[in-house]
Amino acid sequence: MVHENDVATSMRQWSGWLNIAVLAEGILVILGWQFNIEFLKHPLHGLVAMNPATAVGLILFSVSLIFYNKNMYTVAYAIAVFIVMAAVIKLITLAAGLQGYIDTFLFSEKVKSDIVGDISNSMAPNTAAGFVQAGLALMFLHLQRKDKINITQWLATLLLIMAFVSLTGYLYKARILYGLQSYIPMAVHTSLGFLMLSLALLFHSPDTGIMKIISSPYRGSRMARILLPVAIIVPVLLSAIFERSHLFSPEKGLMLHETSLMLIFISTILIISKRLNRESINTEKAKAELIILNNDLENKVLQRTADLEKSLKKVSDYKYALNQSSTVEMTDKEGKITFANQNFLHLSKYSLDELMGHNHRMMNSGYHPISHFTDLWNTIQSGKIWRSELKNKAGDGSFFWTNTVIIPILDEQEQPYKYMIFREDITKRKEAEFELAKTITEMEERIEKRTEELSTNNRVLRDEVIERITVSHKLEEKSKEITDGINYARRIQKAIIHKPFETANRFNGRFNLLIPKDIICGDFFWHYDVHDMHFIAAVDCTGHGVPGALMSMIGHQFLNQVMVEHKCYEPSEILTLLDHKLVDALHQYSEDTVRDGMDIALCRIDKKEKQILFSGACRPLFYFNGTQLEEIPGSKNAIGGYHNIGIEKTFNQQSIRYKEGDCIYLTSDGYYSQFNHATDKKMMKRRLFNILESIATKDAEEQHLILKRYFNEWKGDAEQVDDVLVVGVKF
Repeated sequence: MVHENDVATSMRQWSGWLNIAVLAEGILVILGWQFNIEFLKHPLHGLVAMNPATAVGLILFSVSLIFYNKNMYTVAYAIAVFIVMAAVIKLITLAAGLQGYIDTFLFSEKVKSDIVGDISNSMAPNTAAGFVQAGLALMFLHLQRKDKINITQWLATLLLIMAFVSLTGYLYKARILYGLQSYIPMAVHTSLGFLMLSLALLFHSPDTGIMKIISSPYRGSRMARILLPVAIIVPVLLSAIFERSHLFSPEKGLMLHETSLMLIFISTILIISKRLNRESINTEKAKAELIILNNDLENKVLQRTADLEKSLKKVSDYKYALNQSSTVEMTDKEGKITFANQNFLHLSKYSLDELMGHNHRMMNSGYHPISHFTDLWNTIQSGKIWRSELKNKAGDGSFFWTNTVIIPILDEQEQPYKYMIFREDITKRKEAEFELAKTITEMEERIEKRTEELSTNNRVLRDEVIERITVSHKLEEKSKEITDGINYARRIQKAIIHKPFETANRFNGRFNLLIPKDIICGDFFWHYDVHDMHFIAAVDCTGHGVPGALMSMIGHQFLNQVMVEHKCYEPSEILTLLDHKLVDALHQYSEDTVRDGMDIALCRIDKKEKQILFSGACRPLFYFNGTQLEEIPGSKNAIGGYHNIGIEKTFNQQSIRYKEGDCIYLTSDGYYSQFNHATDKKMMKRRLFNILESIATKDAEEQHLILKRYFNEWKGDAEQVDDVLVVGVKF
């Protein structure tokens, strides 16, 4: 099959070759007049010669079209105007019965002496009319992209008909077809020149006007490319063979003419029908294969959805088990507390506000020597796990004992950047141990009197101690299982959410810049394809680290549910359904409930219609239209948070028509919330806006590298304040 670009390219090449042929014909005729070469002036003996002015007109036309192709429109237009004016002057002089200067401005004496049939050589009236049409076609050529009706092609078509009729007249020896009344007829090579000239104009812009009907890759155009030459050439040739050649009688010639036409057109129709049938069979096969692929894809989506639900349930179970079984804390690399669960708050008798941002010196009981804490820090800073029993001072002044495990969380350089602390309350066990020691002392003082009683009590206490130690070991194993579960959850999040951008072949370029603040993060990129629509979203969940990651898993799951179960494809409706699901899941119907939620920028890209539908929840869309960047704001409502019953959230939706070279960007607020390492000032949204506008014309891969490099240079050695997500698509 010939593709549209192949047909159009071939026609444009033919336009150039035909234009060169016209130029060559005009030059050869001038050389014939200059050097008296009769064959160049009279290709067929006894026929009229091409006037030198006609040859100059053909040369000027060819030069004008060359200038047009070189984008020298002013020069091309001026030459076209000159051709029209000269031809109009010639027609006026013919109508007035005057002798025009145009015919004899070159080779005057030779032209006057060239006489055919008592008529001296001059430009024929139909030749002058042809130059008027050709010149006007050149003048209108620059309007073809602005005007739906391609005037150039219609004028060229009229010129083509006139040239073809003239050549047919020479073939049939019918002067009425190539000459007007008693005026000198159009020369045969002038007719040929006009034929090539008109085809050069028609083939110049094959993807516009009436030529688009012929050059397109559709079945109608392919049929037209086959039938048009047959319909034009075959009748003329058959008429010349059977009726004009005098080889057959008129009746027999007519019969052979009609019979040949029937056979040729029947054969042509059968050949085309066979080709169309073959294409229809291939189309049906392709449809069947597409149905099979679509069913397979649906099964894979259902299986993937089931796997996601199982994974989300498993993460939820891990979180529940972790909160129920242990006390958990997190600190930064300096030892300042950044997180504590309810179990630890209950055990330590401190509030969360009292703990956040402080280190554990506030709980130092003074029981342990300084060397004990020196060993602690040396162990965890080397990346190793530290375990020990600690006596701590509670917020109310009381003391409690814990079996403590401190696990360093390492960065890419295998250096600790935060610590997770798991504690087991062993206060009762330690009190029992101290009580046991006290009892043993008393028993030693009275050993002689109460040997049997002390022995009995000692066995009971020893059994209790053994039992408590066994329980302690079980709790340590449980703690290890929970820790392993968190690491497994990180791998699950990476496998499910942070998948590569799988629409590479659908756009000219795309990138996904994700820089997590912690090992697992709350920002995620989501994409989904259905039919000819491509959905992409940049989502910023509340918090980062473990809380943000849990929220991101929920958001990712709910987005897929909306697409698969509800089959909702309007971005504003998707956000509404996502909000309802999150509010229902977190029971956010009163002001004292969890207010966690997410901000999101969501786009639906219809590549067939070249349309973008955007809806945002507290996040904008940045759109580059080829010359400048625009910020399209989203709705001020977030996804989730407290839901006031009776007041429905609304999410606006906006439509954009894009073109090739345009870009869109979806971001979280993490990129421009970062503080500069030198000035301690935030980057701010305006700076990100300027960066995106300056790089929008570059390819997607280079944009990705520039954004990543700029962020790292801006941050330097400063602490990253939030997860960073920037998604870009270049059309």
